[in-house]
Parts: sequence; structure tokens; C-alpha cells
Amino acid sequence: MIHHLRPGDIDRQRWDARIAALREPLWYALADVLDAAAPGWEALWDDVTDSIMPLTHRRKWGFSYLYQPFAMQRLGPLGPAMDAPTVGAFLSAVPEHYRLWDIHLDAASSEGHPQWVELQQRTTMELPLVPDETALRAAYGQGHKRGLRKWAAEGQVREMSSSAFMEVLEGSPRLRHWKVDRGQLATLQSVLQVAERRGELLCLGLLRNGEWGAVASFVTWGGRTIFLKGISTEAGRGIFALHRVLDHAIALHAGHSKLFDLAGGHDADLRRFYAGFGARPRLYLHAKVNRLPQPLRWYKQRSDGA
Repeated sequence: MIHHLRPGDIDRQRWDARIAALREPLWYALADVLDAAAPGWEALWDDVTDSIMPLTHRRKWGFSYLYQPFAMQRLGPLGPAMDAPTVGAFLSAVPEHYRLWDIHLDAASSEGHPQWVELQQRTTMELPLVPDETALRAAYGQGHKRGLRKWAAEGQVREMSSSAFMEVLEGSPRLRHWKVDRGQLATLQSVLQVAERRGELLCLGLLRNGEWGAVASFVTWGGRTIFLKGISTEAGRGIFALHRVLDHAIALHAGHSKLFDLAGGHDADLRRFYAGFGARPRLYLHAKVNRLPQPLRWYKQRSDGA
């Protein structure tokens, strides 16, 4: 039977033990990380399979809704055997007072799920990390290889603090193009602080002539290194700055992590960019439900461009 757990009902130590025991442990779903990304999160728990699903929620217009926290790519359901019927059972068990959903599931197939849930496949890109960095680089696309060779002498990749990373990110005019708001940046900062406190964070940047040409943040846990967020600056355009930061991170983690999760790829340009490092696509699901009263339902559909 699947139960709805409020924050006070969740055994955090046991929760994290479940996440760590997964065949593919998911850092995003750790209790500390969820606290930072979505304070007050709730959960579903299946007492038969011991499977779980975080419920990251907010309230607006007088209604409770489920949302995907910024920088958290996907969250659940999670368990020892996540077949389509099991995922469907979790979706059916979400409390009805959540009238609106816009979340990402750690599942690839839309078969067997409730018909009233709108599901779309999304793509992330993953790179298996073999011990030999030379072999990894040999699998790069020709364009990546040429650019990395050409601009190898322009600046150096260095480790940086999370506050310096955020300063560069917040100062980028590209955030307006990406429609990243202050609340999302605050969420990212909270997540980075938690990762830093846990000893799982690495921030890197390419420094050239006293300016950061690109910056990126990574977390490593459970045999997986995740590329959280990164950006190229005006100073780094044309010198393969972000390519070089990612190449440096891949070399650092070769033989130490099993997988480099680039945590993006549903955008075609990003997909090509990550494929140039030898990354392979993996599917997950975007789940949407709109059970708002009709006027609000119509407004939300219009605002989403539906």
C-alpha cells in the first residue's frame, strides 16, 4: 500500500539509505538536497516494495501544486523495481489536493500510466567514465578535439568557490534569455551550499587574462558525477571555454566515478554539444496534470503556450 508522508513522518536516515541502495543512486533525492531545493517536501512510500517518491510542492492562487525545483533534473518514483505499473501506481496515489503538476520522473516509458497524466519524453546525456582519460578523449567528436587543441594555451581551468561561481552566473545577461529568476538562483545557491557542506561539490572555471571565460558546478556521489549548472561568458566566447572546463572535469573524474551525468539534452543544440564528448542519450519523463477550475485551467494553459 502506498502512503502519503508529511515531513514529520519521514525517517531521514532510512530515506537516504533507500536512495543509496538503488542500482543507480540519485543524488537529487537525498533528504538534505531536497530540504535545500524544496523546503517542506512530502513523500509517497510503498510499504510493500519500500519504494518512495518525493513530492515537491508549493501553493498559489489558493491551490497546492507539484513543481520541479530548479537544478533538480528528476526525482522519482525510486525503488528496487520501477516497472511501468509501479510508476503508474505512484502517480495514482498522489493526493488529489495537488491540483496542478509539472514534474520530472525518473522513468523512461509512458506505458501503463494513468491516462489523465500528460507525459512527454525528455532526454538527458550520460557519459560512462572508463578509467583511462586518454580513451575518453579519443571518443570525442572531431570538432571538440580540434577546438580543445586550438585553444589549449588560452587561460587555465581552476577550482573556484561556490560564491565565486554564483557571482559569475548571476552577472551573466544570458540568464534573462533563459528566464531564470531570483527565486531559482536562490534555490541553486542553497543546493550548492548543501553539496559544499557535504563535501560533494566541485566548482571549476576557465580563467583568462583575469576574467572567467566559463564556469561550471559539479557534484559527485554514489558513483556518479553530475554537471549541475554552467555558463560561458563574453570573455570565453570563441575559445571553447566551457568545452575545456567540461573536458577538465571529465579527466578529473575518470576512474573515480562510474558515470558523468551531463543533466541536459532535451534541447537539440545541447544534445549535440554533449554528444561531442561521447555522451549517450537517456530518456526520462515530464509529467503534467491540470485539474484547476476552468478559468484558472485556461489561464495556465495560455501561459504555458498550450
